[in-house]
Amino acid sequence: SVDRFVSGPNLRLVVKAEASDMKLVRILVVQRESTRVMINVQQMEQLLASLPAQFGLSAIVAVAGEAGGAGWKSMGSIAQIALAWQTDILIGPSGNELGLSAFLQHGAWVLEAVPPPIELANATKRGSYEGPYCRDERWDANPGSIVGHPARRAGAHHACIKVLNGPEVQSLTTAEVA
Repeated sequence: SVDRFVSGPNLRLVVKAEASDMKLVRILVVQRESTRVMINVQQMEQLLASLPAQFGLSAIVAVAGEAGGAGWKSMGSIAQIALAWQTDILIGPSGNELGLSAFLQHGAWVLEAVPPPIELANATKRGSYEGPYCRDERWDANPGSIVGHPARRAGAHHACIKVLNGPEVQSLTTAEVA
């Protein structure tokens, strides 16, 4: 059905759309369990629930992945593909889970949060992966990236944004985003 997400053990429904004449947008937030965790996911959920109404849209917001790898395994491949197929906007940290972008419908959107490079003690080319990977933070500007390529093949739009972590993290308010 187009008015809901496929249910599963790895999915938490945050906002269910009210019956309305407004166009429905299904937003899936991918959360991670231990690495690249979005620390402000509750704020993001609130923003994603309210922001679409400003554009005449009604939103369903769900979060997947909070149970980690075991949650994804318990969901099964077909259910994961169905979840992606039902998603209009996919948001999450850079990682394997955003490979679901290969199964989005044509015209969907993917927003990939890319953390800063990790400095290793023996690294000689600091930033050699993340620098070229997220070179341009505009829509459809990284079609060769690990997430941008499958999104492009599916006909979805992709943007990666560089995010801060640790003590450098800044909090955005709704007013700053809108």
